[in-house]
Amino acid sequence: MDLGCWRLSVPISFPAQIWKLKHLRHLYAPGPIMLRGHYSEPDVVMWNLQSMIAIVFDKQTSSLINKGTFPNLKKLGLQISQGCKDKWPKLLQSLQELSNLSKLRISFKRKLFEGSMSRDYVRVAFPPNVRKLTLTGISCMTDEGINALGNHTKLQILRLTGGIRMNSFDLYFGSHSFDLNCVAGGFPQLQVFQMTCLRVENWKLGNGAMLCLRSLIIDNCDMLNDLPLELWSLP
Repeated sequence: MDLGCWRLSVPISFPAQIWKLKHLRHLYAPGPIMLRGHYSEPDVVMWNLQSMIAIVFDKQTSSLINKGTFPNLKKLGLQISQGCKDKWPKLLQSLQELSNLSKLRISFKRKLFEGSMSRDYVRVAFPPNVRKLTLTGISCMTDEGINALGNHTKLQILRLTGGIRMNSFDLYFGSHSFDLNCVAGGFPQLQVFQMTCLRVENWKLGNGAMLCLRSLIIDNCDMLNDLPLELWSLP
């Protein structure tokens, strides 16, 4: 099911009857979608559903995942609003139920006119079988966050994107930079790493980190001082 090309930022709510579409395999939408539970039929399972894009990640979505509603989901795109910023690490734990998930995209939505809003750090464990992970709308990452990602042995593609493109004002007035420290042996299967619009200033690679890296894309990360020397010795 493809819902076209509307660009509304206000979420729309699907009727509960959507769970009657037992043969539905793909659910795509450019704008945010709020899922509704079907409380009269708690055992509804969408066995054929393989991908959902632009889903608002809230308690309802987390509850449906925990109930095993999407056992064969392989691709998932989630949108997290500012109102859930304090709850999303706990909500994300429900993704552990998606054992077949291989592609995950999480977008943190910033409110208009609030400038360079801070984002929660990545500090949760993502599903172990995820091979492609995209995080957009983040402003910084702690050492614990990047190392948690580095411990995912099946991760092959990682894309990290900030919320807005930086300009000269961002670079010299009031912007908070951060360091990206990858411990030794981290990201053992990572082949593609992309950073876009991040305020990363120093990037360090521990011994043996990112040994399988084949493609590195850095776009509009103007605070970055230099590339790690270890990159030049990768096989």
